[in-house]
Amino acid sequence: MGTRGYWRYSLPSADGAPDPNVQTWVSGERNDAVGAARFRAGRTFRFEAAHHMSGLEPGHRATRVHGHSYRVDVELAAIELRYPGVVVGADELSQLKEYVADRLDHRDLNSVLDRPPTCEAVAEHLAEWITTHMEPGVSARVVAVRVSAGKEVWAEYCMPGVRPRNDDLLPPPG
Repeated sequence: MGTRGYWRYSLPSADGAPDPNVQTWVSGERNDAVGAARFRAGRTFRFEAAHHMSGLEPGHRATRVHGHSYRVDVELAAIELRYPGVVVGADELSQLKEYVADRLDHRDLNSVLDRPPTCEAVAEHLAEWITTHMEPGVSARVVAVRVSAGKEVWAEYCMPGVRPRNDDLLPPPG
């Protein structure tokens, strides 16, 4: 059984002393597809949708119904490549493509989601949907779902057991 978890350590500076400004993460021995992953790959899906935000100051432009061109990036990890040399076949994610097209594309996200329609909430919603409806049938492990609303706004949901890309979000080991 492997050790689980990540910890931060400082890389040595030119004189060999630890440099606290240059840090990396290392993992203990891992026995799951994320920790032992040699390969990561992603698939992108796009959809158009409208929404409005509540709880903002009166007159804020986001309180009005408006739309975005959304991009969904699903990141997968695998220990081995499957034939013909890919992490996951495009057909394995066809259910997600259909779900996005049928349930989110050209919809009012306030009507179809059970949470406020932020990028964070859409990413979490899709990650939950993947876990419930798809993951057992996918040869690779889904590790993260990133949702972008336009070119400047995005949010990423990391699956349980996966460290976020921004290492500063994780507390140092106790």
